[in-house]
Amino acid sequence: MRLQFKVELLLHHTELAPVWRRFLIPADWLFEELSDVIQVCMGWEFEHLWVFSNAAAESTEHIVEEEDADDYEGKTSLAYEVQLQDKFQQKGDTYFYSYDLEHEWTHRITLEEVVQDAVDNAELLDGTGACPPEDIGGEDMYAALVQTAAQPDFPDAYNFREILGLEPGQSMDLTIFDMATARERLANLNHLYHTYDETELEEDEDI
Repeated sequence: MRLQFKVELLLHHTELAPVWRRFLIPADWLFEELSDVIQVCMGWEFEHLWVFSNAAAESTEHIVEEEDADDYEGKTSLAYEVQLQDKFQQKGDTYFYSYDLEHEWTHRITLEEVVQDAVDNAELLDGTGACPPEDIGGEDMYAALVQTAAQPDFPDAYNFREILGLEPGQSMDLTIFDMATARERLANLNHLYHTYDETELEEDEDI
């Protein structure tokens, strides 16, 4: 059985294009593995801490990495101990995923479908909008980067055009989602998981 999710990056600047992904993931995978799938499908680079929560604000439940398990009030679980099917059981069930806790890139995760199949891989189905670059400094800086690249006459307070290598009058659309690259990254992740599982099985047989 697999779960079909839509993951939306919550952006507040109207100038920014929507950023979302739709994918399938086995229901018995862990929240730790869901974090990995979000990272590769969105375009993040695994550089910062993350946390799942049951609300975008004033959360009462958190699913966390082991190293920050004591940082939250309320119910706290470890991401490598909780299966997705424990929290997502019917259409519309929602959780939130925050990445880079200094700048709070928050994603809404919505269960769209429960698919009765026996496939043990995650699969990217659809998506739109490019992920912000790592360490851009938050949504305001990202909006300025996108507008500066797209509009040659936009005030370039941060020298973004020079950083991007843009010539005078040249523009660049930084909001395009590269589906092929995301699917390749997810295929590599699936392969890594299966390799890891086979290694674990061999170790168990040797005991």
